[in-house]
Amino acid sequence: MKKNLYKVFVLTVCLISSFNLFAQEAAITATWSIEEGSALESFAGVNVTFVGEGISSVNVNRRYSCYWFYEKVEDEWVLTQNEYAAGYIDVDMSGTTLMIIVDPIIYSKDNVSSFNRKGEYRIVIPVGDMYFNGDRANTNTEEYVLNFTIPNGYVEAKEIEAAFTANPENNSTVSELREIVITFPEYEEIVVNEPDLTTGANIPLVYKNDDSTGSFLHCAYMMARAGKEANQLVLYIDPSFAGGFDVFDQKGAYMIRVPKNVVKFGYDINAVFDLYYTVGASTSLNTPMEKECINVYGYKGNIVVNGCEQGECIEIYNIEGALLHTILATSNTECITMLSGGIYIVKVANEVVKVVL
Repeated sequence: MKKNLYKVFVLTVCLISSFNLFAQEAAITATWSIEEGSALESFAGVNVTFVGEGISSVNVNRRYSCYWFYEKVEDEWVLTQNEYAAGYIDVDMSGTTLMIIVDPIIYSKDNVSSFNRKGEYRIVIPVGDMYFNGDRANTNTEEYVLNFTIPNGYVEAKEIEAAFTANPENNSTVSELREIVITFPEYEEIVVNEPDLTTGANIPLVYKNDDSTGSFLHCAYMMARAGKEANQLVLYIDPSFAGGFDVFDQKGAYMIRVPKNVVKFGYDINAVFDLYYTVGASTSLNTPMEKECINVYGYKGNIVVNGCEQGECIEIYNIEGALLHTILATSNTECITMLSGGIYIVKVANEVVKVVL
C-alpha cells in the first residue's frame, strides 16, 4: 500500500513539474523591435525582448549573428553571404533583451554600421541557441523568427560581356587612332563612370605590339566619356593626359583594353574587353610612344612620365633640389601622385623637366 502511495506521489510530482515547465515555456513571448514583414530602407540591427513567468535573464550560446541570418535566393532561404549583414549578439541592461547588431568594425565589410542591399531577409534564433536565467540547460525549445525586406536597396553589380560595335571597326586597319565610338545595341542607355586617376580605375589602357617579342606592351592611356547617343561610349586621347598628343599614328598593331566598371548597364557593369587595330605607316614622330621621346607633364596632382623604358630610374626633386622620390619604371607610362601642388624637377634618362602642379 505504501509503495503504491509513493508511486502515486512521484507520478503526481512529475506531472506537476511537467505542467509547470510546459506552462513556463508556453508563457514565454518574444517581441521584436521591428514588425514582422517590415519593408526597410536599411538594416542596422534589431532587438528581441523575452517576457515570461520566472524569466529574469537571457543569454546566447554564440557570439555572431551570421549563423542566424538568412536571405532568399531563388525562392530558397539560405544563410546569407551578405558580408554587410554579419554582426554580433549582445544582451542589454535589462538582461532580457537580445541585441542583434551590424558590427561596423569587427565583422562588417567597409566599416559600415548598416546595409541596404535589396532582398528578402530572415533572422532565425534556432532551438537551443539561447538559455534562460543563467542555466545553460534551460534552453529555448522553439525557434524565433523575424522576416523583413529591403525592397528599394541596391543590387550588387554583375560583370557582363555586352555585345558592342565600334567605329572604327574592331580588328580593322586605320591610318591613325584618335577616337573610338563604341555602341551597345542591346541597351537603350548606359552610364560611363568617371576615371580614378589615383588608383587608375576606369581608365582604358593602350598596348602596342613589340616586334622583337611578339607580345603587347603597355604604352599609353585613353580616356572614356559618354557619346552623343545614350548607349554610346567614346574612347579618346586627352592631350593634357598624354603630354600634348592627341593621336596614335605610329605604325604597328595596337590593343586597347577597356577595364571592368567603365560602363554601367543598369545595376550591372561591363566585363573587361579588348579592341584591336593596325595603324598604317606614318612619318610622324609626334607620338607619345616613341622610345627616344620622353614626355613629362602634370595632370590633376599627378606627375606623368610617358615614354620611359621598363627599369628606367625616375627621380623627382622639389624646387630646392631635395630628392623626394626615386622610382623604377615598370611600364612605358608612370603616374606619380604628389601630396601637394608646387614646382617639381623630374629627371629621367638624360632629360630634366620642370613640372608645375
